Amino acid sequence: MNWERLKVFYQVARAGSVTSAAMQMNISQSALSCTIMQLEHESKTQLFHRLPHGLELTKQGRALFDVTTRMFYEAESVQYLFNQEKNEPEGYLRITTSISLATMWLPYYTPGFTERYPEMKLVIMGDDDNLDLNLRQADVSIRTFIPNQSDLIQDYLLTFTQKIWASPEYLDKHGEPKCIEDLDNHKLLDYADERLHPYGHCLHWLLHAGKKNEESRKPFLRTNLGPGLLKMAEQGVGILAMSDQYPSLKESNLVQILPDWQGPGTKLYYSYPKQMKGYKRIEVLKEYLQDIVSSKESKPAA
Repeated sequence: MNWERLKVFYQVARAGSVTSAAMQMNISQSALSCTIMQLEHESKTQLFHRLPHGLELTKQGRALFDVTTRMFYEAESVQYLFNQEKNEPEGYLRITTSISLATMWLPYYTPGFTERYPEMKLVIMGDDDNLDLNLRQADVSIRTFIPNQSDLIQDYLLTFTQKIWASPEYLDKHGEPKCIEDLDNHKLLDYADERLHPYGHCLHWLLHAGKKNEESRKPFLRTNLGPGLLKMAEQGVGILAMSDQYPSLKESNLVQILPDWQGPGTKLYYSYPKQMKGYKRIEVLKEYLQDIVSSKESKPAA
């Protein structure tokens, strides 16, 4: 098969549409569409289902995508090896993490990193589903431990522990809970995501805290976005459980209540394929974040 056509197929499959791929590759949509049709004609196989909202890989298309992904991985690995001789790391680093970490934690520390390594370009993808590092959907994952992945290096980074918070306005209006049982009579804010979530059983901890066999508390309001929960808590809508590892929480007007109660810890790991061990762009971000965590640095870089 023609290598240039395979490269186009790979980019279109990753983007999910010709339009998105054309923008990323700075090539016309008609040229990309023509290349895909030529590849399908050459292989005598339909590779995409054409849908109103974009493209969807056929069974044969998924198989070819797996193969081309591995090919691109090997090609990028060779380029990594060439770049090792350079003094400073450079190029793109694709990071997958949870939506909350992508919006409320990592952005606070990226300015300091990019200032230290100006040739590095970070691509941060917030997704509460695991992307496949071995298929090169991302280079690095920052999330909970990924089970059954012996081909990944997973270095412990930090633990997020939920604490209970409310705004002064809320406490003035509704009173401050004096014991965990008092939460039964308060307005609780909770996550709405019912899918498998990277925080697992910690997600709805506030609804079960102090409960044994009793029915769990009912949330007053739910959303699947951490920034939304934080904003509503700041506006006095209700009580929130969130880790104070989030700099945005420390910058808010919220005050901790019921300090003797904390949720179960959620351990986060810096994960990447074993084949990428020793690559500078992987190592420098890990070391930078480890320094941030160990020094308990909480302010965003200037």
